[in-house]
Amino acid sequence: MMQNKKVIIIGAGIAGISAAVELATNNIKPILLESRKFPGGRAYSHLDSKTNDVIDNGQHLLMGAYTNYLNLLKKLNTYDKLSFSEGIKIPFYRQNQRLANFDTTLFPGKVGMLLGLFGFHLLSITEKLLAIKFILSLFIRSQSFQNMTVKNLLIYFKQNDNSISNFWEPLCLATMNATIDNCSAEIFKTIIQKAFFSKSEFSRIIFPKAGLSELLGNWESYIIDLGGEIHYNTRVDEFILENSKLIGVKSLDKDFYGDYIVSAIPPNKLKTVVDKSNLFGNFEYLEKFSFSPIISVYLWFDKEILESKINACLGTHIQWIFNKRLIAENNFNDNNSGHYALTISGADSLIDKSKDEIINICIKEINSLFPTSKSSKLLHSVVIKEKYATIKITPEIQKIRPVSETDIPNLFLAGDWTNTGLPATLESAAFSGKIAAESVLKSIA
Repeated sequence: MMQNKKVIIIGAGIAGISAAVELATNNIKPILLESRKFPGGRAYSHLDSKTNDVIDNGQHLLMGAYTNYLNLLKKLNTYDKLSFSEGIKIPFYRQNQRLANFDTTLFPGKVGMLLGLFGFHLLSITEKLLAIKFILSLFIRSQSFQNMTVKNLLIYFKQNDNSISNFWEPLCLATMNATIDNCSAEIFKTIIQKAFFSKSEFSRIIFPKAGLSELLGNWESYIIDLGGEIHYNTRVDEFILENSKLIGVKSLDKDFYGDYIVSAIPPNKLKTVVDKSNLFGNFEYLEKFSFSPIISVYLWFDKEILESKINACLGTHIQWIFNKRLIAENNFNDNNSGHYALTISGADSLIDKSKDEIINICIKEINSLFPTSKSSKLLHSVVIKEKYATIKITPEIQKIRPVSETDIPNLFLAGDWTNTGLPATLESAAFSGKIAAESVLKSIA
């Protein structure tokens, strides 16, 4: 009975793949429909034609707390393509100087995180004590902050401008891809709780040694061998209704029919499909979502300019610089010494600038942060703009992020934008796919 049910999954990003793997593992044969010719959604990689280096559609930093995404990689047999650090060690830079390290490597887990903060020299003793008091308050109190922004939350707990600019705002940008003025305090609270009060392995930094596409491994064989289907270059344009019942989806070339449908596409794309379909139910909330961009810049120099895998930058558009030579395993060309990935989160102010303008800004900032870099020669550069990188999780948006189930009994939602209780990350995407699959299985049962 269960094996005969057809489940259509719209979108082969991480959420869609997660849902498909979960369903296939439970003897349901999913039908995946992907509008592009490759999987992964925004988490994909490609070969740079000039350098033969594999580059991602934006450098991703994973954490040990990404349990659902990591479990997905285990099922796909690519878990060995990850490099696990023993804690966190990040140097912070601002114009001409290395200011401080955030270092948790001496002790694992909660103790290490708190000691790392206490040893963070950008904060005074008073500021450190207030920061620790803030963190402990979030752990002890069951108070809700659903109407607050992160900025409101920090002010409420007496975090001053120095603490905010040197510690809390970089953390917010890194995890929520937006400034403290706009982000939901409730989600930020979850981030802090997971970082400071979870298992010791949850606070480890994880670097992918391979490109994001390679981390998916032979996922297609996994699905197909279990009886599923995958259709690329298949954009879903509308839902098919029969007597007001949802029975399938329509693409340009073919109609697909199924008993259940999982939409694993972003809210703006889902809204387009819903509007064309005259679908009943409450979907008005879809128009309220907006997006925060990320710009990723890859630079190749004739020599190394940084020694650490990951570097935090203060007072610049660049927030993070990753040393790809130290992170990647076999995905680079040895002929080029210095290869770096730069991340600019919440990049609204730069997203409309040209590639050359962005490169010039980045080189100027790198030279101000690391004066020795002025003697290096830029060999090659790539700029990747992801205008719709993540949703902006404001307090208002957090309240309307939908659960998997919808008003339509056989339609389910997945995606990092849904109400996973997490920021819009790979973990949120993987978790949402699992939730959607479990909802389908429960409905079938």
